[in-house]
Amino acid sequence: MPISVVTELRGTQVPPEQFAAVLSAFGRLSEQGQYDLAVGIISVSKVYELRKLAEKQRLLLPQHQQRERFHSISTSAKRLLALFGVSEAKSVAKGVPPGTKLHPTATTNLMIELYRVAGERRPTATASAYERLTTLILLLSDLAEAAERCALDGKKKRPSRGGNRRAGQITAEVELLQGVIKSYAELRNRFPSSGPRPAFDKRLRQFVRSVLELVATASRFVDSNLPKPSRITDAAIRGAFNRYLHKSKRKP
Repeated sequence: MPISVVTELRGTQVPPEQFAAVLSAFGRLSEQGQYDLAVGIISVSKVYELRKLAEKQRLLLPQHQQRERFHSISTSAKRLLALFGVSEAKSVAKGVPPGTKLHPTATTNLMIELYRVAGERRPTATASAYERLTTLILLLSDLAEAAERCALDGKKKRPSRGGNRRAGQITAEVELLQGVIKSYAELRNRFPSSGPRPAFDKRLRQFVRSVLELVATASRFVDSNLPKPSRITDAAIRGAFNRYLHKSKRKP
């Protein structure tokens, strides 16, 4: 396994031996393909883990209070950005463009003290003063957007007798399956020598279950029965694959 892949796995506490099983189920891949597969699987598994953790915590706070808190967080992040000289949070969504006119207080005393404080608290930190400032701005922009989405998501999720499906909600398990299958299909298309074209077949089912095994092993918040067919059925995998096909056909 390439060192770049092992480093990525260890950085997110994913056992390399579990990823080796995922890789074996997928098929032969180049070093870049293995790295891309690792990044894709880690991403969807971490989102799933966070959703399961959030489900447990959500029960502690009424929904309307959650929405109010998310609105407050988003508003506060935008206010901080405005103090830095960024009037529109989304204007720095992809980075702080060179020549961006930030407020002088941000680029003088505050930037110097940010660098100094970080050096005192974390002597091994290597980011420059400007990198620290721009990273903070990017994180505030991300925070404003994330909190806004959470507030909107809370409005959509109203209780119903039919549960999540009738309420139009995508469960954490469905989102996980869709993400895993998307990674599988995209890599199959990019590296055709790795195996047959994406289809609902034995290879896909083995791949999905190997990822479910990895997710269940790597996280303490996830049900250990997740990989079992009684927990995630073949019908559920087929449904997720069909939704992927439907979405991919709708793309221009």
